[in-house]
Amino acid sequence: MINSAHPRHFAGVLEDAGPWLDRIRGIRANASTTSHAELDEAEKLDDGDPAELGADYRPLKRGCRRRTCSEAAAADHRHVGEVCATWFR
Repeated sequence: MINSAHPRHFAGVLEDAGPWLDRIRGIRANASTTSHAELDEAEKLDDGDPAELGADYRPLKRGCRRRTCSEAAAADHRHVGEVCATWFR
């Protein structure tokens, strides 16, 4: 499972198709595009942009064998709604 990273931080490596992709069974992405180092230093929670997150999930669906897609840090019902709208279109 890919956990606690925004899709923009890992989407590029998923484009390198290979049998190893079948081992990824879930994605639990951060809502924020901010790096982990920046989030550690932040004094205010960055909840990202729900519509942008939904759009960033769209390319991950291609050739998808993942069973779980959910949200991690700073996500709420707005983010989950956008991801579901994208994933299940």
